[in-house]
Amino acid sequence: MKLLLFAVIFQLTFPMASSQYKNNPFEKLSWIADRWVCKDGENVTYENWVKSGDTLFSGESYTVRDGDTVFTEQLKIEKLGDDVFYTAIVKHNPGPVSFKLVELDDNKAVFENPEHDFPNRITYELRDNSVLYARVEGKNKNDEDAAIEFFYTRVR
Repeated sequence: MKLLLFAVIFQLTFPMASSQYKNNPFEKLSWIADRWVCKDGENVTYENWVKSGDTLFSGESYTVRDGDTVFTEQLKIEKLGDDVFYTAIVKHNPGPVSFKLVELDDNKAVFENPEHDFPNRITYELRDNSVLYARVEGKNKNDEDAAIEFFYTRVR
C-alpha cells in the first residue's frame, strides 16, 4: 500500500516539476551563469553572468586589448510581465537597449529588437557544455547583413 501511495504521489509531483521547468525560462537559462572568456587575436573579451534572483540574471562584458579596456557594457536578462528581455547598457547608446526573448530551449536563447540599428538579434548557445557561442547580427551602417561571433570558454 505504501508503494502504491508513493507511486501516485510521484506521478502527480513529477509532471508538475517538469512543467515548472518548461515554464520558467530562468531555469532553462541557468547555463549562462558563469565567467566566460573569448580570445580573438589581440582582443580578450570577458562576459560574466550571475543569477541575481528568480527573475533576473545580471551580467557584464568587457574587451581588453594591449592591457586597455576598449569596450564595456552592463547586461541583464529579466522577466517583465509575461516576457523576458535581454538589456544592454552601452556607452555609445543614449539609454538601455532591450531585446525580447523569441526562442528558448535547453541550450539556446535568441533575443530580438527589430527597431535597433545593430545588432537587432542576439543569440547565445551552450555547446558541448563548455563553449558559450554568442552571435550578434543585423544590418550595418551600409545596410548590409553583418554578424560578430564569439566563442567563450569558462574562466577557471
